[in-house]
Amino acid sequence: MIAVNVDCAEKNGECFVFPISDIPSVVKGKEMNKHHGFYILVPQDVFYVLDNPAVEFYSAHLYSRNQVMLKVPSFPHSLLNHRDEIETVVPDIFTAGLDNSRHYFVDGKARREFKHILLNFPAHFELSASEICGEAGVNESLEMETIKIKFATRGCATRLFSIGRRGRWLGLTLGLTNGESLTCQEKAKLPLR
Repeated sequence: MIAVNVDCAEKNGECFVFPISDIPSVVKGKEMNKHHGFYILVPQDVFYVLDNPAVEFYSAHLYSRNQVMLKVPSFPHSLLNHRDEIETVVPDIFTAGLDNSRHYFVDGKARREFKHILLNFPAHFELSASEICGEAGVNESLEMETIKIKFATRGCATRLFSIGRRGRWLGLTLGLTNGESLTCQEKAKLPLR
């Protein structure tokens, strides 16, 4: 469980949680209502998706009024599937440990393939996606979108970072619907337009 820090986007485990405002409502008759909420970024290991697009490797749902449950692959694709390339750049003792872990993982794949991350927002927040995404309701799946970020780095020649030119993230938006607004301190941290 990650106790979400709404004041520091980067202090939420492997996720980033950004406070946002002016989220339009999709509820008929409430189109003019604007909500405060959060945009959550989750790193995506694109190789899983490329290897088997039919499998849902990533998902999110509203677990309770102030909790979001994420399902993500538990083992990085490169460590599972690129052992020979890794062996050439790490000590033998690491390769032995990696091999043992990979074998245990494959033997128990049905129960170990995914991990669940519970994002626990402050207790006074009431999260909802139904006001801002028409199909989402309590305990229903939240829509995640793949965000492709193209970037370049200088001097990065190692093969382990061959995907380093593209970053992939999954993003989802949640609104605060209990009339809650962000505190002055939280609003001050919103990005400038």
